[in-house]
Parts: sequence; structure tokens; C-alpha cells
Amino acid sequence: MSGLALQHGIQLVGGDTTRGPLVLTLQAHGLVPVEQCLKRSGAQVGDHIYVTGSLGDAALGLAVALDGARYPDSAYLLERLNRPTPRVALGIALRSVAHSAIDLSDGLLADLGHICQQSNVGALLELNQLPLSTAFRAAAAHIDTALNGGDDYELCFTASADSDSTLQALARQHGCAISCIGKVVEGEGVVCHLDGKPYPVEKAGYQHFRG
Repeated sequence: MSGLALQHGIQLVGGDTTRGPLVLTLQAHGLVPVEQCLKRSGAQVGDHIYVTGSLGDAALGLAVALDGARYPDSAYLLERLNRPTPRVALGIALRSVAHSAIDLSDGLLADLGHICQQSNVGALLELNQLPLSTAFRAAAAHIDTALNGGDDYELCFTASADSDSTLQALARQHGCAISCIGKVVEGEGVVCHLDGKPYPVEKAGYQHFRG
């Protein structure tokens, strides 16, 4: 933790490492230049939908850690669960390009659903375009794992359809893949297509405060 904190200029002064009667809740605060805050509420009809990195690895890593699942590259999947790569620098670079953004902590469908709700738009996802790692494919995991598995901590964002060349330049600069996975449409909620046909999905992911 200290190494990652040092990398991003954060002072780590404690940690939840022991049992005890006292629970301390940590908050992080920062400053954003005026009019440059990336929000969930800025998506526009016609925008393309993008994600960084790959999806679903952490969910498979959790299955390894909790259920003893075995995959051809379990070590990589565990690493993706335990040591996700924060896309901080890339997120800052997206301020001038993206219309809306969110981090994928609760799963793609759940978190993209937040963008749709806050922006009063819908989303159409092309599941054939989801970025899946070699380890995920080797595990022969179901596509729903990439849609609903949380803890990826990648970025999902929307940007105008003519910004792809700019985004690919940023991807090369920051050493992180950026994939277009769909578009923003009129309506509400997230609709998925697979092989050009409607694909029924149930939005799951992690739901905070679910009883």
C-alpha cells in the first residue's frame, strides 16, 4: 500500500489491520480545476462508450480467493483483484475529451447504468467489443462475468464519436488500452447486443445498501 500511495503522492497514516472496538472511516478529498470535473451526468446521445484495460479479471480472481477456483492463469487473476492499477493519470488526461465518466467498482452494467440515470440517456453495448484479457478467455468464463463482476477499477466514459484518434493517442501515451464498446442512445437503461442480436441481461453488480 505504501508503494502505491507514494506513486500517487498520498500519505498513508493508518490501515484496517486489526480487530478492535473502534472503527475509523477514511475520506479522501481533492481539488479539481473549475469546469473540469468529470461527472456521471454529462453523457450525450451519439457519444461513444469506452472502457480502459480489460473487464472481469478481478471477479475471476475473487472466485480463486474465496471458492478455490482454478484457471490456467489464476496468479494473474489474483493480481488483478489484489493490485488493481489506478488510472489516475489517464483520468486527468480525459478531462478535455470525455463528457462523462465513472470508475468500474461495482460492475460494468451497474456503473454504466449510473451514467445513464444521471444523464437521462440510454446505452447500447456491443458485447463482441468488450476487452477481455488472455487470462479471462483461457478461463472460458461467461460473458456475464465481464458485465457484472466488480473490482476492475477501470474507467468507463463517454466521448464524442470523432474523438477516437485522440483517445488512442492517450492510450499509447499512458500504456493503457482504450476500447469502444457501444454508444449512447435515447431512452433509459443499458441494452446489450451479441453477434448483432439482442442479448438479455440482468443488471446485477454490487448494490450498496441492498437489504
